[in-house]
Amino acid sequence: RMLRKEADVLSAVSGGLLDTMGFGDNGRVLTNGFDPDDRPLPKEETGKRNSRFTMAYCGQLRMGRKEIGSRDLTVIFQAFRELITQGIISEEEIDIQYAGDEGSTIRQQAGNARLEDCVTDHGLVTRERSLEILQNADLLLMASWCLQGQTGILSGKLFECMLMNKPMACVVQGDVVDGELARVIRETEAGYCYETASGTALD
Repeated sequence: RMLRKEADVLSAVSGGLLDTMGFGDNGRVLTNGFDPDDRPLPKEETGKRNSRFTMAYCGQLRMGRKEIGSRDLTVIFQAFRELITQGIISEEEIDIQYAGDEGSTIRQQAGNARLEDCVTDHGLVTRERSLEILQNADLLLMASWCLQGQTGILSGKLFECMLMNKPMACVVQGDVVDGELARVIRETEAGYCYETASGTALD
């Protein structure tokens, strides 16, 4: 309270966090971002090795929140299963790249769409290697949450994906529609964000 009273400027990385901290009336948003110089340069030995459509997710899926459980990419994989059913793409043309310590979880989520055999699990890797995996992908996968009282989640993963300058597909779980993360993705035209609270099917 003392810091707030004496401060010349009150700031947070998102509007939702301003509201959570009680700064919404007079605070200012100063978002995180990325430095284009951090984007890995293409290397011959790490370039795209095949013609398969590659999706990539690097990081954790557990959220540790009882209300909504783990981040879940199932709806994206089911959309690709529908494309397979329609004959637009074949299962052999799909490559799901994962880096992290939850390979079994993403394989289970892909398995909900019968795509578990498309998963390549790299396990834990260095940050440099994870950026290369993202750089070599056609579509970057992201998952987050948006709950009443927790609407300002703009994670570093968002800006890491934006750094790659690749289209992203994001799934946001929770009970809020038109959350801040979805608006950022939409307004920057960085990709597509599906909010489970919308109650609509993924087109």
